[in-house]
Amino acid sequence: MLVALGAVIGGAWWLGQDSSDPAPVSTTPSGEVTPTDSEVALADKLPTLPGEQSPNNSTMSVDRGAELGLYPEQTANFFTEHGVTEVIVRGSLDGSTGYLLLVLRTGEPAQAQHVAEHLYQVTLPEKSTESEGPPRIASGFFEQKWVHGAWYASNEYAVALVVTEPSNGEPGTLSEKLQRIVEPLQEVLPAH
Repeated sequence: MLVALGAVIGGAWWLGQDSSDPAPVSTTPSGEVTPTDSEVALADKLPTLPGEQSPNNSTMSVDRGAELGLYPEQTANFFTEHGVTEVIVRGSLDGSTGYLLLVLRTGEPAQAQHVAEHLYQVTLPEKSTESEGPPRIASGFFEQKWVHGAWYASNEYAVALVVTEPSNGEPGTLSEKLQRIVEPLQEVLPAH
């Protein structure tokens, strides 16, 4: 279901973007969202991912995320049906290691939990290791990449963090790299 998110895991999203002009965080016809003061504060409080930052790091509408190929239209519809009103996107590339953080704002904690669980189930279809959490952490191999991820709800937010390494990389380091982001992330968005 999250075929396009698989492309993100594979690095196609990162490499296919024009890095000459960063995406603005304002209301535009392209679907950017003007965040409220509390959302600006949340976006500003998120930990900086290691490495070169994606030009698409911003707060955006669900539709804009689909337009950028972060997830297919079917997933965008699922998000909308389950109360997601906007997505904070953070991505980076540190050497061969890719990072992707999605923070999806819903209307209530129960919806956030449902969205986080859905992302956990479909982002990495075959998991070689997994833990119940929160956060739920899993690892596996997907589209020629080693993947380690964390999924959880924090009040009205669903959180998905994925760290990847090419098949010829060092998958043993992904757990440590994930934890280095999860710990400060949970200071801002604690797992529930």
